[in-house]
Amino acid sequence: YRAPEIVLGMVPTPAIDLWSVGVTVAELFLGSVLFHGRTNSDMLRAMMECLGPFSARTLRHHTNQVQKYGGTIPCHFKQEVQSVYVYLQQTNQIAANGKVVVKEIPLQQNFPTRPLVQILLKAKSSKDSRMKLQQFGDLLGKVLCLDATKRVAVVNAMKHEFFG
Repeated sequence: YRAPEIVLGMVPTPAIDLWSVGVTVAELFLGSVLFHGRTNSDMLRAMMECLGPFSARTLRHHTNQVQKYGGTIPCHFKQEVQSVYVYLQQTNQIAANGKVVVKEIPLQQNFPTRPLVQILLKAKSSKDSRMKLQQFGDLLGKVLCLDATKRVAVVNAMKHEFFG
């Protein structure tokens, strides 16, 4: 349950622990894996499909880390112009030169998503309160924020209306 900032090669903060707890709690509710994927590239795609695209700030930080550390951090995004980024999705195909084929997917406002609340509602049982489920979804959305600097702090998460 690695936080996205770990996959992107960024410096870890205590926010990674809250991410792991959030993913675990979501999966306990769902009874299935939240972010399916065999590779880091697959995981990033699954995260964006559920939570929306990464912020330009996070992507800028990632690309800076890739440049700073050379080939030790895989590049998952590249900057096209100013704040426009492209997701570099690895495929299962191998090119003639023996390298993995990478598909470039523009990160636009209409990035295809399967929002977290919809996933939770689909897994809802008849005994689950719709209001509590929406509160749960709101809390998870704050805990699973892709930008670690905007992820809710533990103390604030514990004050969420879901626990009230």
